[in-house]
Amino acid sequence: MNRKQIVLSLFALGIGVVGLSPLLNRTELVHTADAAGASEKHIQQRLSTRLEKKLIRQTRRQTRKKVTATAPLAPTFVLDGVNLADMTQQVATSFFEVFNGYGVVEVNPSAQNVHLRPMAATMAGETHAGLVRTGEWMTGDYRIATTIKTSAQLRTGSAPNPWEVAWLPFGYNEDGTFKYLIFKPNGYGVELGEALGNNAQNFLWTSAVGAQNFPIQTAYDVVVEIRGSVITVLVNGSNVLTYTQNTRDRLDTNGYVGFYSEDADVSFTNISITSL
Repeated sequence: MNRKQIVLSLFALGIGVVGLSPLLNRTELVHTADAAGASEKHIQQRLSTRLEKKLIRQTRRQTRKKVTATAPLAPTFVLDGVNLADMTQQVATSFFEVFNGYGVVEVNPSAQNVHLRPMAATMAGETHAGLVRTGEWMTGDYRIATTIKTSAQLRTGSAPNPWEVAWLPFGYNEDGTFKYLIFKPNGYGVELGEALGNNAQNFLWTSAVGAQNFPIQTAYDVVVEIRGSVITVLVNGSNVLTYTQNTRDRLDTNGYVGFYSEDADVSFTNISITSL
């Protein structure tokens, strides 16, 4: 299988086989223009460098825009005939924008919805992504429930890649490492992996090609349940993955929950995160 070209990034871009997705890292920095003037060039360059560093620090602080939720609205998800909302305690969720891919990030706190639409890529070696994470650090056993929809793949000038859809990161750490799930179209199915930083990516489980398919422009009710070392994933009430963590795993599941788009217009609605 062919590997995807590594692109401009903020957190680990891993290298993926066709149908497997490389992660995008992106940093958005503000750079000051170098001051002109031949006689004072050296002094102005020093001042420019200092100002640039100051603006970078300010930009990094401003990049994380917090939106605090008030009354989360949990969707109804049923497992083995039991309403999951009756079994657990809802975790109040706040959101932080990590980066927006030079596009749109919209959060509706009262409805617990996130919408991401990064700038469209126009060249094969170009990619853009947006990421929002929760403000709550989850530990131990917990459940994520949300409705995920990829409305459009935004790439122009070349065919979109199957991983250019909505991603569901979890166990997200401040250093940008995390586990993730992708539900891909064109018969590529489910992918469970880890972003390890420094351009490293660890593929833990992928569907056999053709075994599962998640076309875009369709909404999917997704439940991810973590109990001990077992990760269970349901889509529209059906089990699509039961994975037991083992020596291949480099990361645990403790951390923030994320909402990520790579070169796609995506939405996460009715987000519900509960401790078990």
